[in-house]
Amino acid sequence: MRGKHKEWKGEMPPGGAARVAVSIVVGVGWLIFLILFLAFYAEGFGVYRNLAIILISLLVVGAILGPIWASWAIKTGRARKKRPGLASRTAVSTVVGCGWLIFFILFLAFYAEDFSIYRNLAIILVSLLVVGAIEGAMWAPWAMKTGRARKKRMRKKRR
Repeated sequence: MRGKHKEWKGEMPPGGAARVAVSIVVGVGWLIFLILFLAFYAEGFGVYRNLAIILISLLVVGAILGPIWASWAIKTGRARKKRPGLASRTAVSTVVGCGWLIFFILFLAFYAEDFSIYRNLAIILVSLLVVGAIEGAMWAPWAMKTGRARKKRMRKKRR
């Protein structure tokens, strides 16, 4: 089905029903875990460690559902002309984002209780600025280049 896109009128695209069922089961399972954790285990940890555990559980949910839905999106997606450099930048963005999330969870779990709330906020904001600088330095030149090419194509179409 790759490369061929059909419009699905009033029905679910192929393979979607099973993925929806898995998503519902995983979502309900996560809520059950969250309720049991908060009811019976959360008191043994500090606020920051509890946040880290909840974020780790969300990462597990994302690790389960992400590939399921990504493969479906790739199979049913519209065939497009890919712009050069898009795939590599997307991959690096994913790695940088996951790296930041891992840093954030580890910081909450092991270091946040040693600082005041304001210092924790400052550390998190600085880490977000670093991620933004990396992402901006990577995407800005590509966006400017592809934006100029798009403007040229639009000017040619108008003539």
